[in-house]
Amino acid sequence: MTVDTTNDTTRSHRDLATDDAALTASRRSARPNFDAIASDGTIDVLVAHGHNALAAGDLQVAERDLLDLLEIATVARRESEILRLRTAELERLIRAHTTELEEHQLETFERLAVMAEFRDTDTGEHTIRVGDLSAEIGLELGEDPAWCGQIRLAARLHDIGKVAVPDSILLKPGPLTPEEFEVMKTHTTIGAQILSGSSSPLIELGSVVALNHHERWDGTGYPNGRGGVDIPRCARIVTVADVFDALTSKRVYKHAWSHDDALAHVLAGRGTHFEPEIVDAFVRVIGRRRP
Repeated sequence: MTVDTTNDTTRSHRDLATDDAALTASRRSARPNFDAIASDGTIDVLVAHGHNALAAGDLQVAERDLLDLLEIATVARRESEILRLRTAELERLIRAHTTELEEHQLETFERLAVMAEFRDTDTGEHTIRVGDLSAEIGLELGEDPAWCGQIRLAARLHDIGKVAVPDSILLKPGPLTPEEFEVMKTHTTIGAQILSGSSSPLIELGSVVALNHHERWDGTGYPNGRGGVDIPRCARIVTVADVFDALTSKRVYKHAWSHDDALAHVLAGRGTHFEPEIVDAFVRVIGRRRP
């Protein structure tokens, strides 16, 4: 029995001719927008047309369809790369804008911190030294350098709450009474309130430091009596740097301690006032600093 395939062959050629007409306009267009190409069915038509061409033995048409598909793929890659570059540029601009806002915000708070420090010392450089020493200790402990860079800045805000402490207490030349000391303690919570709620991670870090830099490793510090690792790592580092620099700085109520006396005091507080590991890192940093 002989099977007549004439109608099938004729239909295949007719389908190819119809598809050719449908694709002509698509091939003439520049097709600059791949999303439009993908959504209007051009790719599906090309694939189907290529299959029909291969089935009919028309390799020339099939090759042309393949080239069109390769062209579309090229356009897609180009559009994807342009989108990636535009996205990267947008992210860069957002980061730059965010950084600029953070810098302005940080500068404002730093000025407040320096103002508070000027009321307590003659130079206002204590906060800067505490920040620098805290960053060095962090690096010595193997902390991420970027985090240490943030600690360098956030630590400068540790005493910002002193702006709310009355001069009669802050500048008192003699020992504080128990009532006065309770007022002095509030500079931690007030500092945290000043800095909290910011969208800036850096300012939020400053808030954590301000609140916790008078906590002690043995849990006898203030304002919340936190101890050990319950004290945030950033505050545990700043505590050591703050105490050492405060001891070696002149105040209206005390003379400046010698380097060796201040170092001995920090060592004596290892395991009680201060975390042992941080004290060890501090000693190595101070050792390198000395000529």
